[in-house]
Amino acid sequence: MKELPAYIGMNLSDCTESECVLKQVQNPWRCRKDRVMRPKRVARDFRRSITKSKIASVTVIVFLFAYLLFACKINKDLHPASQTPSQNNTDKVITQLESETDSQKEIQPTSNKVARGETEKIWREPITGMEFVWVPEGCYEMGCGWWAGNCDKDGKPVHEVCVDGFWIAKYEVTLGQWLKIIKINRPEIGKGSNHPVENISWYDAKDFVELLNVRSSDGHSFRLPTEAEWEYACRSGGKPEEYAGSNEIEEVAWYRENSDKTAHRVGTKEPNGLGIYDMSGNVPEWCEDRYGRNAYSKHQRYNPQYKAGGSLRVIRGGGWKTVAFFSRSTSRYRLNPRDRRSGVGFRIIRTSAKEIGLDSTKKQIQKIGTVKVSLGNIRKGPSKKHKIIATVKRGDKVIVIRQENRWYYVRLEHGRFGWCHQSLLIITHE
Repeated sequence: MKELPAYIGMNLSDCTESECVLKQVQNPWRCRKDRVMRPKRVARDFRRSITKSKIASVTVIVFLFAYLLFACKINKDLHPASQTPSQNNTDKVITQLESETDSQKEIQPTSNKVARGETEKIWREPITGMEFVWVPEGCYEMGCGWWAGNCDKDGKPVHEVCVDGFWIAKYEVTLGQWLKIIKINRPEIGKGSNHPVENISWYDAKDFVELLNVRSSDGHSFRLPTEAEWEYACRSGGKPEEYAGSNEIEEVAWYRENSDKTAHRVGTKEPNGLGIYDMSGNVPEWCEDRYGRNAYSKHQRYNPQYKAGGSLRVIRGGGWKTVAFFSRSTSRYRLNPRDRRSGVGFRIIRTSAKEIGLDSTKKQIQKIGTVKVSLGNIRKGPSKKHKIIATVKRGDKVIVIRQENRWYYVRLEHGRFGWCHQSLLIITHE
C-alpha cells in the first residue's frame, strides 16, 4: 500500500501560527511562489516610490520657476521707472511718440511694396474716427475671370477698366460711427458699437454720407464707392483673388458656414493685401451704381459708373448669411434702394477736395434758412397724400439731404427725417 503524503491527515489547527504552512496545506506551490515573488514586488514598489518622488520634485521646481518669472514681470510693470533706459531705448520711445502724434496725418508711402494686411498710408476722419486706406490708381481686368470659378451672366464680359486713386474705409461703417452722425438708433441696425450697421437701405447710406459731408470742415467729401472701385479695392488692387485677399474664404470672411447666423465685430478676420477688412463677409455693401444685367458691356474704360437702367442699386460682397459662392469678389446683387434687408450695410470712400460728386447736380447740400409760411408740414413721403409727421415754424432750421422733383428730403433739428415741398423753403447759402 502506497504511503500517503505527509500533509494528509494533518490538523489545520497545528498550522495556525504559520501562514506559510497553512498556504502549503491548501496549495503546496503557493508558498514557494510567494517566496520567489516577494523580493521582486519589494523592488518594484521601491522603484515606483523613487519615480513618484522625482516627479513631485520636478513639479515643485517648475512651479517655483514660473512663479518667479510672473513675479518679476509684475514688478517690472508696476515699477517701470526703476529701470534706466539706455540711449537706444530712449530713441525708440521718442520715435514711437512721434509716430503716434503723426497718426492723424496722411502718411506718405516710401515704397510700393505693401505687406499682407498692412498699408503705409492711413487717414483718420476726425468726427467719427473712421480709418481710410489709400488705394493707388491702376488698371485691372474687372469681372468674373477664369480664376473665380463658375460665373453668373451679369459678371461678364471680363473687361479692362482703370480707376484713379482713392481713400476707402478700412472697415464697414459701425454702429458707433453711425450714431455719431445720424443719432437715431433702431434695434435692428447693429449689435454693438464695433459691429457693422445692417438693415440699411441705399438711401440710409446716402443720408449718412451727406450729413457727414455737412459736418466735414476740412474740405473733404465722402460718397459710396462705384462698382469698379469696390472690386478693385476688394481684390487688393485688381489681383486675381477669389475672395478679398485670399482664395480660402475661412481666412478672410464671416459667411453662412462660420458666422453662427450673426454679424461679428469688424476686423476680426484677416485683411486683404491693402489692409482692408471684411469685403467678402460680415455684411454686403451698397455701391453707387444702378444695377444692369449687361452693365459690364457698357462700361467706359476710365472710372466707369453705370447710371442707366432701372431704379435697382448694386450690392457687392458677401455677408454672414451668404454662402461661399455668392461671397466671391466678383459676385453682384441687386436691391431696391428703399429696402432695408437683414445683413446689408455699407462702407464709404473719401474724395479729394477738388473732386466733383459722381451724381453732381445743382442739388447740393445746403443749410436752410427760414420757411416761407408760418406753418410748414413735414411728411412721411414725397407727396401731399403722405402722412404729416412734423410741423416747422417760421425761423426753424433744417438740413436738406436730397431733392426729388419739387420735394426736399430734410433732417430736422431734433433728428427726425421727412419730406418738405420746395414752396415752404427759402434756400440760402451759408
